Amino acid sequence: MKNKENMPEISRFYGIDKITSIMIPKIQDIQALDNFILWVKFDDGKQVHYDLKEDIVTIPAFRGLIDEYGLYRNFQVDMSRTCVTWS
Repeated sequence: MKNKENMPEISRFYGIDKITSIMIPKIQDIQALDNFILWVKFDDGKQVHYDLKEDIVTIPAFRGLIDEYGLYRNFQVDMSRTCVTWS
């Protein structure tokens, strides 16, 4: 392996000399459950429950999910299918 100091940061993290591509799972399905929990299914088959309550408390931009009636269930998945947004 090459000298680690000369490698790009992400390469050092993964311990490889060259990164050709990194696969980011795409959101295949998503549902807004009660109590600010999102159920997310990715195209690699992984399914997760993402609890937004801590983010709502700690990230000011998420506060609107409580303050604005109906906003939480009005989500969209972006074109890359890797991010969830609200409007």
